[in-house]
Amino acid sequence: MNPANLVLPVINPLEQVPYTSPSAARDYLLCPHRYALGHWGIPQTFQDKLHIGNAIHAVAAYGLEHFKTQALLPARAILERELERHLVQVPAEVTGPRLGLIKREAHYLFEVLLEVLGLIVERYQVASVEEWVNLRTQDAEGEVQLSGRLDALLYDPEQNRFLVYDFKCSTFEEHYADLSPLALYVAHARARYGQEVSVTAYGVYLEGQTRYVPYDLDHFENDLEKLAQTARAAYTDHVFPKREGQHCEYCPFLEMCQSE
Repeated sequence: MNPANLVLPVINPLEQVPYTSPSAARDYLLCPHRYALGHWGIPQTFQDKLHIGNAIHAVAAYGLEHFKTQALLPARAILERELERHLVQVPAEVTGPRLGLIKREAHYLFEVLLEVLGLIVERYQVASVEEWVNLRTQDAEGEVQLSGRLDALLYDPEQNRFLVYDFKCSTFEEHYADLSPLALYVAHARARYGQEVSVTAYGVYLEGQTRYVPYDLDHFENDLEKLAQTARAAYTDHVFPKREGQHCEYCPFLEMCQSE
C-alpha cells in the first residue's frame, strides 16, 4: 500500500465499500463478537469504566480546544465542572455508592489528566482536537474506507514534527498490544501536512501515572495494510467468535454475553 496514494474523500454512504475505524478495528481484533453486536445495533448496557473514560476524553477535548483558540487552559474549576457535567449523565438506576465510586475514580484520573494537559501546553501547539479523519485507500482487493476521530494532533515547533495523541484510560496491556490502528492518524497527518514532516504517535495511559507508548513509524505501511485487511475481514466475515479477556470489563455487552 502506497501512502502517497491516500486521498481525503467525500464519503458517499450509499457506496458499499469495506469500512472501519481504529476503535472498531480494535474491537474486532480483541473480540469479533463485541464488534458484531455493536454493528448489529444491539442495545448497550451502561458500563462504569467506559463512562469514566468518555468523561475524561470530553474534558481533555474541552481543555485542548480552549487552549487552541484562547492560548491558555481553562481554570481547574471550569474543567472540574465540565467533568461533573458528564459524570452525572447516567441512567436512573446508577445512584448511591455506585455513582460515588464512579466519581472517585474519575476525579483520580482527572488529576492525572491535568498533569498531561500541563505538559502539552508547555511544549506543543494544538493543530486539531477531535478531528474526524477520512481516508480512502486501495488494498489488493479494491477500495477500503478508513475513518476515525483523532483525539488531538499536536505540533512540536522545536522538533518540527507532529504528534498524534490518543488518550487512553484503560490499565489493560492488551488494549495497547497492537498499535496498528494508529496508522490511520499518521496517514492523515502526512497527507495533510506533507511527507517531509515526521509524525510520532503515542497511546497515553491515565492510570495514576503517565506512560507513553511510541509508535514505530517503520511499521507504518504494514500497519495501514493491516488496518485495511481488518476492515475487509470484518466486512466479509459471517462468524464472530467470542474472545474473553481483560477488555470484557469495558464491554457494553458484557451482561448479554455472560447470559448467552
